[in-house]
Amino acid sequence: MNSAKIYPRICIQGRLQTTSNLHIGTGDLAAVTQRGQAGDLQYNTICRDVQQKPLLPAAGLRGFLVNHAQHLPELLQQKLFGYSKQNQKAGQAGLLSVYDGRWLNAPREISRLPAWYPQHATSLRAYVSLDPVTATAQEHKLFNIEYVPAGTDFLCQFELQQVSHEDTIQFLQLLRHWNGNAESAIGSGISKGWGRMSWHLEQVQKLESDHLKNWLLGKPDTALDYQDLGSRDLTDKPPTNENSFHFSLHAQSPFLVNDPGLVSADNGEPKLEYSRTPDGRALIPATSLRGWLRQQARKILCTLLAAQGHAPDIVNQQADTLLDDMLGRTGKRSLLWFDDAISTTQADEQLQVFNAVDRFSGGVADSKLYNIKAVADAELKACIYCPSWAKLEYWQKALLLFILRDTLEGDLVLGWGKSRGYGRFNIHFKIEAQAITSWNDLKQHLQTTGKIKQVNVYIDALQLKIRGNT
Repeated sequence: MNSAKIYPRICIQGRLQTTSNLHIGTGDLAAVTQRGQAGDLQYNTICRDVQQKPLLPAAGLRGFLVNHAQHLPELLQQKLFGYSKQNQKAGQAGLLSVYDGRWLNAPREISRLPAWYPQHATSLRAYVSLDPVTATAQEHKLFNIEYVPAGTDFLCQFELQQVSHEDTIQFLQLLRHWNGNAESAIGSGISKGWGRMSWHLEQVQKLESDHLKNWLLGKPDTALDYQDLGSRDLTDKPPTNENSFHFSLHAQSPFLVNDPGLVSADNGEPKLEYSRTPDGRALIPATSLRGWLRQQARKILCTLLAAQGHAPDIVNQQADTLLDDMLGRTGKRSLLWFDDAISTTQADEQLQVFNAVDRFSGGVADSKLYNIKAVADAELKACIYCPSWAKLEYWQKALLLFILRDTLEGDLVLGWGKSRGYGRFNIHFKIEAQAITSWNDLKQHLQTTGKIKQVNVYIDALQLKIRGNT
């Protein structure tokens, strides 16, 4: 095919499927009573169309493509997305038209989703903010957000004008950046595993110049119809993220990360329910993993900063500032992105009854009997991505190594009931095909591969950073 041939218009249709939960917020709040639920709670709403179904705004889709088009020739970038010159009136609109993604269908396992509302095709999830020092829930910091569940399909359409066959191929490759991994995400909560999308090409149609000309001239038996461009498999394999750390968590005790959406108000029902996927696999949300890592990093930094002899309030302030540079804050994205940890098989459930004890008498408190549903045993798979590994400074890499050491030495405790023996995990992973299950394994690997010298450089950088902040 002649790659220099110019098509007046190309129409591309396909599906974007959510591979994780999605929240593209409107900034508004709504009462749960509007979803037929009891209570006075409110939730953060998502973008919806006139039918009240979820919507992928065209502006967000276009913004994603712009951010991932840096590998394209600059001339093609300007051609697709347009440009404007600073301090000049000159500029040009892009030849790409992006349309809103329209909701097609919900995932199959919707009956098991907490707070599922079919009229909106969304669910609700509750979150709570944790105190960075005590790792306990902060008062009045419970909030709910509306989300589109993983497995939801959206119909998307893109149009190109006056482009060559080669330009079309490169644009189709750009669409393949929606490949379901961490860098394919849109919306909020990207660093916490949310918003990941997978692109499925359905149809590529062309409008021929001669066909358009005949239609404009009013020739008989000429309809302005698109024609199939050819094979649907027009692109190479989608790009992959090499800066990822895959690991497994092995439960050493029962564990429970509560999902309030699964808790029933009926008498006798568990007051705490473990988080899980619609198909019954145990789940530790990426927010919990990210929160633990931030808490552990903060402990390490505070210990090092306190050794310099400063007051606790100064130590806390400096530790938070350093953490914000690596793990983000409002208005600044984290350098590390997290997946949910999901068990490899359906959860082995454990129901346990608890009595509240009166602190003064030491006896059982009246009417304080409650039960919880936890996971007895599981192996969970997860991943942490670092899309911008080059942006990590040496001191940040040293801090991550210290956190990994603490994790390997048994400091990883997640979820509810830490003081009751719940939530203890061991971590297993591989480096260059070598299994790592302990700190000694990792030290031996670093020594035998000669990487220990580079590790010492990282640690020296951390020490210099601490002294420079005090």
